[in-house]
Amino acid sequence: MNSIPADGFYIYPAPMTGAEIVTHWKDGRMVSLTHSGEAQHVTSLAAAHVAHELTYLEGVIFTPSVTISKTEAHDLHKALAHAGVQDHYAFASFICGVPVTSLTELCRQETRDVLAYAQQQRHTHAA
Repeated sequence: MNSIPADGFYIYPAPMTGAEIVTHWKDGRMVSLTHSGEAQHVTSLAAAHVAHELTYLEGVIFTPSVTISKTEAHDLHKALAHAGVQDHYAFASFICGVPVTSLTELCRQETRDVLAYAQQQRHTHAA
């Protein structure tokens, strides 16, 4: 495996505890990390550590990122507008941790994350 993991999702058991680790890599950067379902802060040290673990661990499940279609991106634009999001690209960039210039750049998991956060914000502000 290269020193920089391919874009996609990696799921594997933590070497010491067996806890489930899920990471998402995009454009050569780790953009999300969860440990036992809890979001972790992504740092360059954490990314280097995970990249190293992926080179020697067995049982790593890799799922490549598949981006959404133009129709799905259009539907996401409508849903974000309905949720009151003004700048869809800036919002998606904030949620995903990488610059987003088109919603068709998002994979399905990122789309779910963006939509869930938008709906959560809508309900928070409506209360």
